[in-house]
Amino acid sequence: MTGLLASRPMLEGQVRRRITALPGVQVLRDSVATGLLVERDRVTGVRLAGGQPMPAHLVIDASVRGSRTPFWLDELGIVPPAEERVMLDVRYGTREFRRRPGDLDGDLIVVVAPTPDKPRGGVALAMEDDRWIITLVGYGQAPDPSLDGFATFAADLPAPDLHQLVTTAQPIGELQVYRSPAGIRRRYEQLTRFPEGLLVTGDAVCAFNPRYGQDMTVAALEALDLLKPDLRPLPFFKRIAKVVDGPWQITVDDDVRLHHATNAVNPKNACSTPTWSVSTPPPLAIRSWRCVSSEWPTSTPRRRR
Repeated sequence: MTGLLASRPMLEGQVRRRITALPGVQVLRDSVATGLLVERDRVTGVRLAGGQPMPAHLVIDASVRGSRTPFWLDELGIVPPAEERVMLDVRYGTREFRRRPGDLDGDLIVVVAPTPDKPRGGVALAMEDDRWIITLVGYGQAPDPSLDGFATFAADLPAPDLHQLVTTAQPIGELQVYRSPAGIRRRYEQLTRFPEGLLVTGDAVCAFNPRYGQDMTVAALEALDLLKPDLRPLPFFKRIAKVVDGPWQITVDDDVRLHHATNAVNPKNACSTPTWSVSTPPPLAIRSWRCVSSEWPTSTPRRRR
């Protein structure tokens, strides 16, 4: 397995610099779209806060799980997409630590997956500037904001690696705590009416349980579909639904198996992807990424060549 480890600020900063360097690209800071501009069932732009219009040949909603597109469709008299919502109450905390050459015997990544008996997990990833980013996650529970509370949470994981790292490495900065109440999938591909000139992608279509790290990969694969010549909304939604099907089933299956998902649809009725479980890898894999890479089936989608 080959991977590139980088902090999110570095990744997003590089992407932003590359995009803004393209001719014809302009970034509007502190701007919020509050509605759609529509002419004869075609979206022709957005209306910004303050009322000013922003004309566009194509509008793409690549926002967040709280996307406003379903509400704007309702205002246009168009039935919004059906929504599948899997209630999770996933809570997680993240801290950075100074990284030393001998940490984890030189390994650069450790993943500890939750189990039904211990619904807590975590991950440590090496980053630039000799840092670790360590995230601890629980269902209905999060690490205490203090360093001692973070270490106590890590001590209760199914494997000891992260606790050892947390208690021996030098902390940098403060704990950041997040909560994800639900996984959400909007079934745009099932619609029979949708305005031309508007597309929806990324978390605005499907926001996964963040524990599985699917969102950015799926969004990137969906973005590749924007390079195709046919950008009519309904065919586009049917194509990206095939990208979402597998990761969505894997994550929902596993959350149901952990007994921490409610309101879950039966994903076997949604697609025909074989069911995988990603929360209980072979015993050695829980402590060794080398074993994980060879023994544990990956849950991250890849582009088909």
